[in-house]
Amino acid sequence: MRKKKDLILILSFLILIALAFLIRFVLQKNSRDAGSGAPTLLKVTVMGEEYGEFSLDEDREIVISTGYGTNRICIDQGRVYMKEADCPDQYCVLHGALASTADSIVCLPHRLAAQLVPAPDDTEARSLPDEGKEVPDAISR
Repeated sequence: MRKKKDLILILSFLILIALAFLIRFVLQKNSRDAGSGAPTLLKVTVMGEEYGEFSLDEDREIVISTGYGTNRICIDQGRVYMKEADCPDQYCVLHGALASTADSIVCLPHRLAAQLVPAPDDTEARSLPDEGKEVPDAISR
């Protein structure tokens, strides 16, 4: 009788663990799908200075060489990952592909960071006033 209870206990724990992983997977997929409607850019910074922003629509390899070393970032079918780096620890290469805008790849020895950022929605910000309308050139109180 004791073996039967132990078996039931073990099976119930395995089922709970499987359900937890399933729920986590579904929630991650939904959060990625919710954000996928907006265009996303790859923003790369070196020593805190912006190196560049790159569209995920075009497959490419970005080679960044600094006095600290060389990194090769790959954009492949909308996925971003560190393909290679000549740093000693290789944590940036082992990180894997970026999954969301909350994720980033950091290479501390080379002082490099790569992260996904939402593309700016500049339709409103760059709209020009209609011609013929008077536009104030100063604001006063």
